[in-house]
Amino acid sequence: MLKSTSLFFALIITAGSIAQKNLVPNGGFDGPGKKIKAGGQIGLAEGWESPHDLKADLYSTASKADAYGAPDNVYGRETPELGENYAGIMVYSYKNTKPRTYLQTTLSSPLEEGRVYCVKFWYSMADLAKFSCNNIGLNLSKEKLTSNVIDKNIIKPQIMHSQNAQLGQQYVFEAVCRTYIAQGGEKFITIGNFVDPTETKIVKVKRPGGFSKPQTTIGYYYIDDVSVIPLDSLREDECICEKGASRSMAVVFNENISTEHKLEDKHIIEFTQLHFDSKSAELHEDSKKDLDKIVKILNEEITFKLEIHGHTDEIEKTKAESELSENRATAAKQYLISKGISADRLSVIGRASDQLDNKEGTIGGQAKNRRVEFKVLE
Repeated sequence: MLKSTSLFFALIITAGSIAQKNLVPNGGFDGPGKKIKAGGQIGLAEGWESPHDLKADLYSTASKADAYGAPDNVYGRETPELGENYAGIMVYSYKNTKPRTYLQTTLSSPLEEGRVYCVKFWYSMADLAKFSCNNIGLNLSKEKLTSNVIDKNIIKPQIMHSQNAQLGQQYVFEAVCRTYIAQGGEKFITIGNFVDPTETKIVKVKRPGGFSKPQTTIGYYYIDDVSVIPLDSLREDECICEKGASRSMAVVFNENISTEHKLEDKHIIEFTQLHFDSKSAELHEDSKKDLDKIVKILNEEITFKLEIHGHTDEIEKTKAESELSENRATAAKQYLISKGISADRLSVIGRASDQLDNKEGTIGGQAKNRRVEFKVLE
């Protein structure tokens, strides 16, 4: 009994210390849930707002309005990841018939220049939304983003899924998480889809079992447990990104809503990264699968040419560093050629360690730097 009690208090202390490190003052959207009577009431969650006239939604286990309760509500069913509340945002609507909504708050203190932070938000796709979407991210900024700035579609969120995948997780919350090296002075975060609607890739999904209401032709996501925490104040296992099992979705068909298929294919290629073991230029099996996807696109987009950029980490600094980065790019080129892609469509550049993707200096950070990236030329 004594042992169990000690463990209980240890867990409380650990959870409390993590909460104190979080620079998002109200990452769980706490607030007087019983006052929620309609949509667009994100302002009831202390510290949170929306930059547009149409506000994000707030859901609570204490809500007296069934449509904005938890777990059951107007868009499906979800249990809060943290506390009793969570938010909801519109990130896409068919033919752009409904405005998108965003979440915005102020950090408790500005980020420190050069310091590394673990930035994370948890999402769950609403059960009665018809489309899963990509391009959902979190932006950190020194100035508060206004609706006019957001509507120009020029904002580039620093925190997104590493492959900018469609976020299709339902039933339970799942994290989008990245480490971020601060420029210094960032004090505001904004969450949503900042990209032109025509450049958002969607997937139509079947309505899950257990629901009788029809789906709505939108992309809608529940958001919870938002955090910005200095990486050096966390254990290694407290900033694990894109881990954990996701339930598979029943996909009816892929629908490309861009007016140009080329634009989306270009994004797929340029978001692809191949990673390597230390001092090695040998392709992993996962890398070959990624290259097979690029082969398929190149066979369809015959005007595409690729610049293949090889990189090394800082530890690999030797006289042969440049040669190693070029060898990595060449390995990718030779694989594409072996699959029938013409050599005159492919060029390689060895970047050595001049363009680091991650400056943490950790083992995981160095692994991210040992990579090959692609640039599409037309």
